[in-house]
Amino acid sequence: SRSEKCIVGTGLECQAALDSGVSAIAEHEGKIIYTDTDKIVLSGNGDTISIPLVMYQRSNKNTC
Repeated sequence: SRSEKCIVGTGLECQAALDSGVSAIAEHEGKIIYTDTDKIVLSGNGDTISIPLVMYQRSNKNTC
């Protein structure tokens, strides 16, 4: 049997994601009905919305 891969985290991942300003956070609860590299399609409250995804971008100081 193969050993499991370990997951290493600092505990700051959630805050780092929020501070990045590019997290996709739905305004209403619903169900994800489609996703790809460009968008997430969410269905809920009798409405369907498309949330565009931002591609990776370099910072102005090349720290990312």
